Amino acid sequence: MVEEIGHQDWRRATADDEKAGLDPVKAKWGQGNGWRLYCVTDLIAACKTAVTEHQEVVVVLC
Repeated sequence: MVEEIGHQDWRRATADDEKAGLDPVKAKWGQGNGWRLYCVTDLIAACKTAVTEHQEVVVVLC
């Protein structure tokens, strides 16, 4: 994901999506690089916490 976008800043990627005119709802539900990067960043943090706390990570797809 980071290689695809070229950086790790989800806020910047979200701003780039908005500047490109991407519909905010569509961006949030998968078409925007910023929101996808945000979700990946959040998931990685959850996995790291789960490892240190010996807990499971549950991913719910709707």
